[in-house]
Amino acid sequence: MSRLSEFKARVSERMDLLQNYMEENRHLTEESTVIALLDECRSYWTFLSDEDKDYIHGCEYAIEFSIEWNLN
Repeated sequence: MSRLSEFKARVSERMDLLQNYMEENRHLTEESTVIALLDECRSYWTFLSDEDKDYIHGCEYAIEFSIEWNLN
């Protein structure tokens, strides 16, 4: 696997983990853990899709206002 492919896989893995944490509402019980992961995801900002950036903004909002993450 090339370095670029490895990097893209790492970014995708971290975004997937963030999604799992949000869907489990860990931002309400383990806020510091989710914020640390969110900060890591933000460090890839230049390489993220617009969709991923929007997702991060949604996560920030849910964390700031302690909103349950429910997409139903």
